[in-house]
Amino acid sequence: MTIIKNVLISYAHGLVLFILVFYLMTANPNGTMTLHWYLLNTIWLVSYLVAFPALRLVAPKFSRVHIHMTSMTTKALNFDDARKDSTSKLYHESISPVMNQLDIKGHSKNRDDGISLAVDMLLSGVFIAISIPALLVIMVKKATE
Repeated sequence: MTIIKNVLISYAHGLVLFILVFYLMTANPNGTMTLHWYLLNTIWLVSYLVAFPALRLVAPKFSRVHIHMTSMTTKALNFDDARKDSTSKLYHESISPVMNQLDIKGHSKNRDDGISLAVDMLLSGVFIAISIPALLVIMVKKATE
């Protein structure tokens, strides 16, 4: 059951980039998609459907990189959290006509989470691209042991 769950999670991690790259490889220059099987898109499909989940099962430390980005804005906004603020300063920050401090921190953390998700998807796409050679290297290494 855990193998099926891990395979489905692997498919979910790489789905967006797989669809994007597969469309870019098979679409005509005018944007219409006529599916013609070429060597490159067949390798991409096999890599996504077979090698990528197998690589994530065989070498989980190699293929599961979770990036958590923290921007300089978030670091700067959290820098003042350690010191105690006066009640009047907290009141004036909360009624700021532009945006209060908590909303600014929330927007900054949401932006960091979005960038982290985009980088994680991009790395999943890279792992899809190198999954066949990496899986072959791991299998040869395990066969020689």
